[in-house]
Amino acid sequence: DVFGLTGSYLTVQAIIFNITHTNEVQEPKDVHWYDSVKIIGAALVFTSATVFAVMAYHRVAKFGHPEHGHGTTGANGEMKSGLLRIASNPELGHGTTGAHAEMKSALLRRAILVVQNASAMGLAWSMLVFFQWEI
Repeated sequence: DVFGLTGSYLTVQAIIFNITHTNEVQEPKDVHWYDSVKIIGAALVFTSATVFAVMAYHRVAKFGHPEHGHGTTGANGEMKSGLLRIASNPELGHGTTGAHAEMKSALLRRAILVVQNASAMGLAWSMLVFFQWEI
């Protein structure tokens, strides 16, 4: 979550520097209309990245459900997969193929969530800059 916030902020700041060629805070009168179009283009890229990350997460996460033969359910029916499943299942010892695959799957899901958070926050930062320039 912290990486998504800081990474997206720095990415948007780099985009702003690329658009305006300065580090200074831009006043609305100093920004040309096509600079606003460029930042909206960046927002559209962040939107597409967010949509693709959500789709990828659901595609990867659906293979962790019990009907696909992966994952387990807890006492109250909640889904346990990835590292939680390995920690709660003593028959998945260290170094086994099942545990290794579960850890890789959990790491992949977490990486996709980080990309999803970063792209969604990048969208928010770029929209904030757009409205700051236009209002």
